[in-house]
Amino acid sequence: MVSKNKEGYYTSEMFKEAEYAIKKEMDKMLEEKKPEMEKLQNELQRKLNDDLEVFEMQNSITQIEIQNMSESLAELEDSYEENEHRRIAEKEKRKQEELRRNQEDDAKKQEFNKRRLNLLKKIESGQKNTSLPEMMVMSAALEDLRREMERLEKERREWWEKRYKEDQQRRLKEQERFNKVQKEYEEKREKYAQYEIKRQDQERERSKQEEHLLEKYHQELKRMQQDHKAEVRRQAEKVNEFQKKYDYVKAKDNERMSKEFMLLRITQDKKQRENFYLLKERQKQEMKRLQKRKTDPELQREVIMLHQQHEKEIGIWIRDRADTTMDNKACTIL
Repeated sequence: MVSKNKEGYYTSEMFKEAEYAIKKEMDKMLEEKKPEMEKLQNELQRKLNDDLEVFEMQNSITQIEIQNMSESLAELEDSYEENEHRRIAEKEKRKQEELRRNQEDDAKKQEFNKRRLNLLKKIESGQKNTSLPEMMVMSAALEDLRREMERLEKERREWWEKRYKEDQQRRLKEQERFNKVQKEYEEKREKYAQYEIKRQDQERERSKQEEHLLEKYHQELKRMQQDHKAEVRRQAEKVNEFQKKYDYVKAKDNERMSKEFMLLRITQDKKQRENFYLLKERQKQEMKRLQKRKTDPELQREVIMLHQQHEKEIGIWIRDRADTTMDNKACTIL
């Protein structure tokens, strides 16, 4: 496989050699630029870490807010449960007090009834045999007992009425307190639920942003590495191209010097010198005739082509006579 260039042809082997030279130069440059590349990568990584740290701080703040709201709800629940336990305990206590009061009232009532029955029996049994003063004393005692019973009954009614009012007020306060706690709890729970929805939306958005940021980082890193490698390759190709041009120019110079040397050796012979003079004179006349066509737009291209043809003719002329000249020189030396 060959490829044409302006000077001639390159074979696939030449391409391989050139690519090997470029790769070798690239490896050298990449090693030299490794600290610079690492610095750029570290800077890119630092920027990524800073951006991720911002996301992490936002997430930490959100978590703290959620924790505070959760603790506030837990405190309300604990307060509600504590109040409920206290209410149940107070209710049980009042129930026991009422039971004890009923028992005391029943005991007093039974005692009064017993005393009353005893007095009535004494009065009935002693109506014939008991004196009037004694009857009056027993009647007075019975009246005192009746009054005492009325007083105790009045006291009992007042106590229960007071108890009923206290229960009513207590239930109202408990209901108000319960409604207040319930309202506060529901408001905070609703706020917590809304915040949780908002947090989930923010979390999804933050996750997308982090993914986008990481993707952007990897793309930027890849682009930077590709640009860096491409730049190194361009520089390596320039170095290699310069070397090729240098080698080409050197080869051309060697070829030209070799041609001039051979021409000098050949034209030492008078006949060959005259022959070469005739060749140059003919070429000179051809060039003059061509240059007279000043209006021809293709003149410059034809002049170049004619010059190349003349150079080729000179090369052939030298080549055809070089072997003979060298043989003659060798014979002369012998």
